[in-house]
Amino acid sequence: MITGEKIKEIRRLLRKGYPQGELTNDLLSAGYTDEEIQQAYYSLYPKTPTEGNPNFFPLWYPACIGIVIIIMAILAVEYGMIRYYKYVFPALGMFSLAVGSLAYKLGKK
Repeated sequence: MITGEKIKEIRRLLRKGYPQGELTNDLLSAGYTDEEIQQAYYSLYPKTPTEGNPNFFPLWYPACIGIVIIIMAILAVEYGMIRYYKYVFPALGMFSLAVGSLAYKLGKK
């Protein structure tokens, strides 16, 4: 079993540009099995979106933007500026996507 300290060292070496193949060979020669090495590599990468993940996108961003656009559309209709109707459909679409994504995310937990 590869310890947490060894995994931190593997992460540090990979970030410095040490080739993964050479690192694998070094670990194999140190007595680690191929399965243990693969588990160590797997543990280096996040399994769910987090702030450390470059693909992380907080769900409240599109939700807030959608709410603001809906409020703008309602105010435009209320004050007779119906020519701004082009904001209503994108706002409703964005809001429904945000709510649907949130429901999907909460449903997977």
